[in-house]
Amino acid sequence: MKKRLKWGLIALIVLAIGVGGGYYYVMHAGARDVASEDAAFVLSSKQLTDAFSADAAKSTALYLNKTIEVTGPVSSVKDKEVVLDGTIICSFTAATTVAGGTSVTVKGRLLGYDDLLGEIKLDNCSLTN
Repeated sequence: MKKRLKWGLIALIVLAIGVGGGYYYVMHAGARDVASEDAAFVLSSKQLTDAFSADAAKSTALYLNKTIEVTGPVSSVKDKEVVLDGTIICSFTAATTVAGGTSVTVKGRLLGYDDLLGEIKLDNCSLTN
């Protein structure tokens, strides 16, 4: 019985280290420089929004974690966040001075789609125009 307990504890420790190491890699070592990457897809905000509205699962599989360039009208600006076309939320690493109502091209990594709110989220964004 003691032998089983000993091996069970060892397995639990190894599992905890593995999970913790994976978390560290994703949060720190796996950082990307999206601004210097080539965009895998270049779309208008309407094209991206329509794609997710038509088939969210297919669009998520296609665009998730990819660097994309999106062009569209700025709906609102809040410090480090720019909203395109009312549905695409772009998070910047620093505050941006984009004017509402203008059309911009943003490059960023697609994080996902919130089907409840109908929002598409990008992070590591940068202006390309």
